[in-house]
Amino acid sequence: MKPTKLNSILFLGDSFTWGQGLQYYHLIENEGWDWKKCSNFLESRERFENLGYGADEYRRINSFPNLVCKELNCRPIIPQQENGGDNSRIIDILEQIHLFVTSNVLDCIIVQFSIPSRINDTRYQQFNNIDEIIISEIERINEFSNENNIPWFGFSWTKEVGSILETQYKENYIPIQYDNKEWNYFNIEHHPPSFPFKKLVIAGNKKIKDFHPNLEGHKVIKNSIINKLTRVRPPFERIGN
Repeated sequence: MKPTKLNSILFLGDSFTWGQGLQYYHLIENEGWDWKKCSNFLESRERFENLGYGADEYRRINSFPNLVCKELNCRPIIPQQENGGDNSRIIDILEQIHLFVTSNVLDCIIVQFSIPSRINDTRYQQFNNIDEIIISEIERINEFSNENNIPWFGFSWTKEVGSILETQYKENYIPIQYDNKEWNYFNIEHHPPSFPFKKLVIAGNKKIKDFHPNLEGHKVIKNSIINKLTRVRPPFERIGN
């Protein structure tokens, strides 16, 4: 089956997708910071967006959306211009973006699902349990995908969403592949002590309590996404194919 040539990919997510914490590596290597200063910055709750152009460009270049598109030779579309987010906001962005993105320029959508509890109380009142909330949000993505004939694929930070993706949305589900195994969520705070992802988060150095992916973590996510895209039918084309 002939591969599908990629022109652009839309990436939706929260601070994982945005690349929070990657700025530390630039600041340590180029601006004289150490991990203690990075930790103090994190605890101060100052905005990562204010760390300057050099740190922000380092974040952009080394975050998994850019890594994916660099390898697949296509353009990343990342409407999220600031740190953070939740699943409702992710989907609101998706439903708004159709005003200027059509299937002629957008080939697929990658969704990094956030913590499902990051919603306001009024939305909880509409559903009986957290699974119903998650499925309703995924179905909004499905609806957009079907209406615009744009395939979507997703992975999760949390087990709640990851388990539903794995069991009910297999065609769309992106397993995180690491240590010769597949995992349906990335959040090390809810994994057992033996969980190997400790090496893939910034907090793995034990000098800072930031559980976002480190440089290696973004590479693992990149590889997991590319493995999915090149195994669907028809597959998306790797650079050089």
